[in-house]
Amino acid sequence: VVDTIDVDKEQIFNRMLKVYVKTNQSVEDKIWKAIYKSFVLRNAE
Repeated sequence: VVDTIDVDKEQIFNRMLKVYVKTNQSVEDKIWKAIYKSFVLRNAE
């Protein structure tokens, strides 16, 4: 079951992330590694 609140949060986060990455390109790699790690950990449970 997908929570609509989580989806909204994710959309807002994605928009913020895009803006942030545009202004600070060097952080992109760290952010994506962190997202990938949390995604893998969440699905491993």
